[in-house]
Amino acid sequence: FFEFDDGYKCEFHTSCSYPLVAGDQHGPFEILQNDGETCVPKPKDDNCVICDSENKNRPNLLTFRYHSDGKNSNYQDESKATCRAGTYPENAEITSEAQAFEIS
Repeated sequence: FFEFDDGYKCEFHTSCSYPLVAGDQHGPFEILQNDGETCVPKPKDDNCVICDSENKNRPNLLTFRYHSDGKNSNYQDESKATCRAGTYPENAEITSEAQAFEIS
Protein backbone atom coordinates (compact mmCIF):
# COMPACT_ATOMS: atom_id res chain seq x y z
CA PHE A 1 0.00 0.00 0.00
CA PHE A 2 0.94 3.65 -0.32
CA GLU A 3 0.65 6.20 2.48
CA PHE A 4 0.80 9.94 1.80
CA ASP A 5 2.32 12.34 4.33
CA ASP A 6 -1.19 13.63 5.14
CA GLY A 7 -2.18 10.11 6.31
CA TYR A 8 -4.21 9.09 3.23
CA LYS A 9 -3.63 5.41 2.31
CA CYS A 10 -4.48 3.48 -0.83
CA GLU A 11 -3.48 0.23 -2.50
CA PHE A 12 -4.10 -2.02 -5.47
CA HIS A 13 -4.02 -5.74 -6.10
CA THR A 14 -0.73 -7.25 -7.34
CA SER A 15 -1.32 -11.02 -7.13
CA CYS A 16 -2.09 -11.18 -10.87
CA SER A 17 -5.54 -12.70 -10.35
CA TYR A 18 -6.59 -9.23 -11.56
CA PRO A 19 -4.57 -7.77 -14.43
CA LEU A 20 -1.56 -5.53 -13.92
CA VAL A 21 -1.27 -3.58 -17.15
CA ALA A 22 1.36 -1.04 -18.16
CA GLY A 23 -0.41 2.20 -19.03
CA ASP A 24 -3.20 1.65 -16.51
CA GLN A 25 -3.48 4.28 -13.79
CA HIS A 26 -4.42 3.58 -10.17
CA GLY A 27 -5.22 6.93 -8.59
CA PRO A 28 -2.04 8.98 -9.13
CA PHE A 29 0.13 5.98 -10.08
CA GLU A 30 0.54 5.08 -13.76
CA ILE A 31 2.16 1.67 -14.20
CA LEU A 32 5.07 1.79 -16.65
CA GLN A 33 6.70 -0.99 -18.64
CA ASN A 34 9.93 -2.48 -17.28
CA ASP A 35 11.95 -0.12 -19.47
CA GLY A 36 10.21 2.89 -17.87
CA GLU A 37 8.14 3.63 -20.97
CA THR A 38 4.39 4.15 -21.18
CA CYS A 39 2.29 1.51 -22.89
CA VAL A 40 -1.10 2.34 -24.39
CA PRO A 41 -3.49 -0.57 -23.79
CA LYS A 42 -6.27 -0.51 -26.42
CA PRO A 43 -8.26 -1.70 -24.44
CA LYS A 44 -6.09 -4.76 -23.81
CA ASP A 45 -2.84 -4.93 -25.74
CA ASP A 46 -1.08 -8.16 -24.75
CA ASN A 47 2.24 -6.31 -24.99
CA CYS A 48 1.07 -4.08 -22.11
CA VAL A 49 -0.03 -6.89 -19.77
CA ILE A 50 2.53 -7.43 -17.01
CA CYS A 51 0.59 -10.31 -15.48
CA ASP A 52 -3.00 -11.57 -15.24
CA SER A 53 -4.95 -14.74 -14.42
CA GLU A 54 -3.39 -16.52 -17.42
CA ASN A 55 0.17 -15.31 -16.72
CA LYS A 56 0.81 -15.41 -12.97
CA ASN A 57 4.48 -14.44 -13.28
CA ARG A 58 4.39 -11.68 -10.66
CA PRO A 59 6.92 -8.89 -11.16
CA ASN A 60 9.57 -8.26 -8.51
CA LEU A 61 9.53 -4.54 -9.25
CA LEU A 62 6.98 -2.07 -10.63
CA THR A 63 7.82 1.39 -11.96
CA PHE A 64 5.28 4.21 -11.70
CA ARG A 65 4.79 7.69 -13.07
CA TYR A 66 3.05 10.00 -10.60
CA HIS A 67 0.14 12.23 -11.76
CA SER A 68 -1.65 14.65 -9.45
CA ASP A 69 -4.84 14.04 -11.48
CA GLY A 70 -5.73 10.54 -10.30
CA LYS A 71 -7.77 8.13 -12.41
CA ASN A 72 -9.63 4.89 -11.76
CA SER A 73 -8.06 1.66 -12.98
CA ASN A 74 -9.49 0.23 -16.19
CA TYR A 75 -8.81 -3.33 -14.96
CA GLN A 76 -9.36 -3.35 -11.19
CA ASP A 77 -12.56 -2.23 -9.47
CA GLU A 78 -12.81 -0.37 -6.17
CA SER A 79 -12.67 -3.60 -4.15
CA LYS A 80 -9.16 -4.30 -5.51
CA ALA A 81 -7.79 -0.81 -6.21
CA THR A 82 -8.48 1.80 -3.52
CA CYS A 83 -6.28 4.40 -5.25
CA ARG A 84 -9.07 6.17 -7.14
CA ALA A 85 -9.78 9.18 -9.36
CA GLY A 86 -9.34 12.56 -7.74
CA THR A 87 -6.82 15.31 -7.13
CA TYR A 88 -3.61 14.32 -5.39
CA PRO A 89 -0.89 16.62 -4.04
CA GLU A 90 1.68 17.93 -6.52
CA ASN A 91 4.36 17.64 -3.82
CA ALA A 92 4.20 14.91 -1.20
CA GLU A 93 6.12 12.26 0.64
CA ILE A 94 4.76 8.78 -0.02
CA THR A 95 5.72 5.70 1.98
CA SER A 96 5.50 2.18 0.62
CA GLU A 97 7.09 -0.94 2.09
CA ALA A 98 8.66 1.27 4.79
CA GLN A 99 10.52 3.36 2.18
CA ALA A 100 9.72 7.05 1.76
CA PHE A 101 9.68 8.70 -1.66
CA GLU A 102 9.56 12.46 -2.29
CA ILE A 103 7.17 13.54 -5.06
CA SER A 104 7.65 16.96 -6.60
